[in-house]
Amino acid sequence: MQPCTLHKVSEHVWWFTPESRTDRASLGLVVGAKASLMLEAGASPAHTKQFLQALTDAGLPQPDYAVLTHWHWDHSFGISALDIPVFAYHETVQHIKRMMTYDYGDAGLAQLVADGIEVEFIREHIVIEMTDEQRKNLKLRLPDITFDSTITFQLGDVTCRVEHVGGDHAADSCVMYIPEDKELFLGDCFYHTVYEEPRHYTRSKLLPLLEKIETIDATHFIEGHSDQVIERSQIMKWFSEIRHIYSLIDEHGIADIAVIQSALGENEDALDFLEAILAGYDVQISKEA
Repeated sequence: MQPCTLHKVSEHVWWFTPESRTDRASLGLVVGAKASLMLEAGASPAHTKQFLQALTDAGLPQPDYAVLTHWHWDHSFGISALDIPVFAYHETVQHIKRMMTYDYGDAGLAQLVADGIEVEFIREHIVIEMTDEQRKNLKLRLPDITFDSTITFQLGDVTCRVEHVGGDHAADSCVMYIPEDKELFLGDCFYHTVYEEPRHYTRSKLLPLLEKIETIDATHFIEGHSDQVIERSQIMKWFSEIRHIYSLIDEHGIADIAVIQSALGENEDALDFLEAILAGYDVQISKEA
């Protein structure tokens, strides 16, 4: 994946692309006639400052506010580089408060992984994003303003509605919708678990999430770690595949995997979804045993 670059995706919306090497997440800016809103706070102060400089280089205004989709480090550890009000879902704030008590230096991070508080996937990327010294001296701060369920930012000639949707990836996940441009920032809500192995989806969280997303009248979708703007037709295709998988499970049961795989043919997306969905059943069974 290429280094983070700034792109105009619609009349009011700009997108700073993610980077897989360090697992930097997408950042965004909604530019209104009266104010501008930053979407996410960045994976590190350096990431956030790079984004702010890219805005300056493009002749765009600096953000007046910022809002988070969820608490994970790659979306929130740049918060100290911002001197503007930061908004977050109330549960997100509690997670950041918890993270403020941890030592993310090399030794501390290794201990967090050993204790099951962090995971190796995160350790591998965060040590690339920030040096040991930078992580030891990292100054997180709590978001300034919290919300429950939803909040709408009035930016002049454009609005941004942030809505809590949950999901398997993070219970506090929110999406950001710009109705005037029909752009939807998904954050990481559509991804599977990261703190539970094997990585999986659960039916009780995934299907309600799909229903929430598809009711939003968006034309284009931006995910936290995809380097492509996704068309609505593609999102709806994925949702259809997931529902088809669950219908096959209802019909055949999880023991008859070969029949389900045969019904899906060589559809790689569907087979990937199947793997994570079946892993969710395995996790549930192990918890009940």
